[in-house]
Amino acid sequence: MNVLELNNIRKSFGDLEVLRNITVTVAKSEVVAIIGPSGSGKSTLLRCATMLETIDSGEIKYLDDYAARTGPDGHAVYSDAQTMRRIRGCYGLVFQNFNLFPHYSVMKNVTDAMISVQKRTRDEACTEALELLKKMGLSDKADNYPYQLSGGQQQRASIVRALALKPEVLFFDEPTSALDPELTGEVLKVIRGLTEENMTMVIVTHEMQFAQHVADKVYFMDEGVVIEQGTPDDVFNRSSQDRTRRFLERYNQ
Repeated sequence: MNVLELNNIRKSFGDLEVLRNITVTVAKSEVVAIIGPSGSGKSTLLRCATMLETIDSGEIKYLDDYAARTGPDGHAVYSDAQTMRRIRGCYGLVFQNFNLFPHYSVMKNVTDAMISVQKRTRDEACTEALELLKKMGLSDKADNYPYQLSGGQQQRASIVRALALKPEVLFFDEPTSALDPELTGEVLKVIRGLTEENMTMVIVTHEMQFAQHVADKVYFMDEGVVIEQGTPDDVFNRSSQDRTRRFLERYNQ
């Protein structure tokens, strides 16, 4: 069963077409890595998939619900508010710069949406948050504020915040790009642990070794197009495209 389908996605900013007929499918429990050079459209694709940007045309489908479809005039039409609320409950997003609320404690950052959006009781939300924080090695940081945490701890807290909403799929947009190498390893270890729990994930990353060993499927993007897709073995070891090979050679040097 596919949790997410992106079909023929097009997106432009003015005259600049940044996504050109992109199609990506994500099955339940699958880990999908999206790789490619800076400026290739990877983060824009994630922003479109999570409704932070609107698409010009194409289809976005979560489980049985369409978020957007191309209308008769060739432009994308988004679904009604009730459907969109249901769809927004399907996914969580972890940003490269953490995006924690600086004036909230770690606990309030994690529980705020659980209480205000999902209408869960404060006791239930706090109990679950504490369990997740403990699992991420942050049980002693619940009352701290983001500025009191290291970058790796902030990113782990943002992962807890996303997991607390019980999403069907978790998106990561360059989750380690703001971290030094030691903290990068700390966060990648957490994400690797989620794969062992069969969490469905879409990860935009420059960590090639990580993508090769963790993903079930890899998409290589360049200039707004999917150049190549397949298993990590297909893409990293048996690439059929010169552009992919040239990109990967830079990382293997």
